[in-house]
Amino acid sequence: MTGTPPFPSGPTLRDGAWGAISFLNAIPQGIGCAAAVSLPVIVEVAYLPAPPESRPSVDLAQGEAPPLLRWTLDKVYESVQVPPSYKFRVDVRSGIPPSKGLKSSSAVSVAMARGVRRVLGQPPSPAEVAAISAKACLAAGVSITGAFDDALACAMGGVVVADVRAHWQMLSTEVPTGLQALLWIPETARPDLAKKANELRVPDMNAKEAVRLSLRGEFLKAMKYNSLVVERALGYDYAKLREAGLAKGAVAAGVTGNGPALAFVVPRELTPQVASALPWQGAKLVTAEFVRPGVVPA
Repeated sequence: MTGTPPFPSGPTLRDGAWGAISFLNAIPQGIGCAAAVSLPVIVEVAYLPAPPESRPSVDLAQGEAPPLLRWTLDKVYESVQVPPSYKFRVDVRSGIPPSKGLKSSSAVSVAMARGVRRVLGQPPSPAEVAAISAKACLAAGVSITGAFDDALACAMGGVVVADVRAHWQMLSTEVPTGLQALLWIPETARPDLAKKANELRVPDMNAKEAVRLSLRGEFLKAMKYNSLVVERALGYDYAKLREAGLAKGAVAAGVTGNGPALAFVVPRELTPQVASALPWQGAKLVTAEFVRPGVVPA
């Protein structure tokens, strides 16, 4: 394994990842469940040789690269044996609203890590790229757990259940056909997670039930119990919103990630009916398809 890119300099590789929603938040029990949805991140990665003594570096086409991208590059280089003399240029285009619980950080990190590894001639498996993303998200301070479960869903599609501490995939499945995600995304910011994380870790029977159901593949049922935990800990008053959507035909509803977005799983033909029950003022509604395993954004 030399790590030498398969071309001299300059060519650009395109890669991508998906956003995702949560059925099970990993902070309370260390086990999370997420499903990829059709909110894409696309990256284009190019490199130029740099002086031999220089550290690997990354420039963002849109401006200065944020810490997450720099940490992602560092964790990519830890995962392979490569000469430390390349400068990467990354163009990132994201269709995921940031800081709303829709896995924007995991998706960007996954897409970049996969793109850089491909540039280096060493394409990673979904588990490898999810581990790189988890380490980068922890180092950059954008995740409490590293979100290995989210990164795995962003990388491979489908529904995954994973142990975020051991970086271990426990279950992989799909959302039943005919269902789509309806996302209620408020303009408000989520609470300070550094101050609220311990509230999520308080022993809770709802959290245990959400884990039990997720491990049985009953993630739609788990979503309600998980949302009760997150709403209690982070102070979201979403009970009436969830009930309104369920009354109109949604089969599941709950906070995704640490919010503030609320996700509804809806039979496609009932999506307009469920949407009509949700307030538009101060929020936007977005529909997304569930992504099948193995599908990568074009």
